[in-house]
Amino acid sequence: MRKVVLAMSAALFTMVAITGCGSKGSSSESTSKPSSKDDDDKASDKKKKKHSEDDNGMKATGSSSAAPEAPLASGSAPPVAAPVSQPTNLPTGRSAVPSVTEWASAKEITVKGSSALGCETKIIREWFRVSCHGANDTGGTPTAVKVTKGGDAAETFVFVTGDIASLVFPYVDGTSLEAVFSWTDKSHKLVASWPHGSPEPEIKGVFEGAASPLDRASREPGDGVCECDYKQNGTTFCEPYMWGPNAGACETKYAGSCWKMLKCAVGDTSFPP
Repeated sequence: MRKVVLAMSAALFTMVAITGCGSKGSSSESTSKPSSKDDDDKASDKKKKKHSEDDNGMKATGSSSAAPEAPLASGSAPPVAAPVSQPTNLPTGRSAVPSVTEWASAKEITVKGSSALGCETKIIREWFRVSCHGANDTGGTPTAVKVTKGGDAAETFVFVTGDIASLVFPYVDGTSLEAVFSWTDKSHKLVASWPHGSPEPEIKGVFEGAASPLDRASREPGDGVCECDYKQNGTTFCEPYMWGPNAGACETKYAGSCWKMLKCAVGDTSFPP
């Protein structure tokens, strides 16, 4: 993915942190011309603020220790003014939402279709971030993100501003989340799934309908497990590898019984491959 996403994201989050936080607004500055001394004072203040970045890559808002920036809860309007504090109502056992600095140093993970759409995909601890920036493969730029399935409002966050659209949510055993990402010229549904009880998938999700080098035309061993997953669980995206290395063997041994096939695939010892 492109490094520019990180730089732009950090810059925009910084803008969010400082917008509306100063004691002097643009309207007051336009009504009276400051003196030379005022100019010097303002320049000094700006220099101090420039060097008061906290550990999260956010600029201080006038206090000695500014709270880290956190994304807004799903369904909220994009941030436009002062920074919000780290969420305090996260479920018990959930780690803190990663900072901008943490995201910047994390490696990308695999989500089908993300490259074509100009999206960066990363996981830190249990937190999964999809951040789309700039033009996609057909020239459109991001405009919106809407969670349509799953995603607890207390721990699912969206950030949309300029040409950046990001989604942050926990990715754990049992996750089944769907969200529609929109661009100026099209939309694609993101499906992030980790079937309960199965090994953590290598490919964490897919942008349905987006071009991907991972696409295949032929049937693979274990496709029957996915077909059962569609029927039994209402899943909209599945690949055999998501059910572990025994998906093909379980399909063969328990053909005709989706219940047994899925039990086998998740490693139930009562139904060995």
